Amino acid sequence: MLRCHSCLSRCAQVSGLPEGFSVHPPELLQSSLEFIHSRAHTPPSLHSTQARVVPCGAAISWCAVSSQPLDVTANGYKQGVTKKALGTARARSLISKVELFHSFLELLTVADDSQLPESLRGKKLSSYWDYKQAAEEYQQAWAVLRSEAFPLWPRSPRELLLFCRDPYVAPNRPDSAGTASAVPEQS
Repeated sequence: MLRCHSCLSRCAQVSGLPEGFSVHPPELLQSSLEFIHSRAHTPPSLHSTQARVVPCGAAISWCAVSSQPLDVTANGYKQGVTKKALGTARARSLISKVELFHSFLELLTVADDSQLPESLRGKKLSSYWDYKQAAEEYQQAWAVLRSEAFPLWPRSPRELLLFCRDPYVAPNRPDSAGTASAVPEQS
């Protein structure tokens, strides 16, 4: 809980955010139930150097989506995915950057141009990086947050953010090309 308090206090001091952006403290909930497999509940014999207790690589993410409220992953991949499917769309978590980007692109297909923010109108954007950079106010707010609260926040290498929509995802605009590449060519 100490890390959460530190994070909240750092964010509370942030100032100079662009119009429309403000700090919203999250509501943090903690269960009073104890996890029966935690280190505190393991037999002392397992604490020796012979048998090491290691954390599990599994995660459960809950969201308020009726069609798929749970996203269970193991070591970064959807639980139950076969080795043959690793590296494919079937293995991706619903909360991965790629899948969230695909959901965003699907929203663009049903949105009228008048509903889009000015930063997206009339622009030929294709990669995740392109869309992120087009959100200028967001970029300004994130720069303030990084400089004032999270100076050590890791940055993903740009080449990892140049992904485009997969061929199975519908194009985001009728006037855009119907195919997509995994990584756009750089000049």
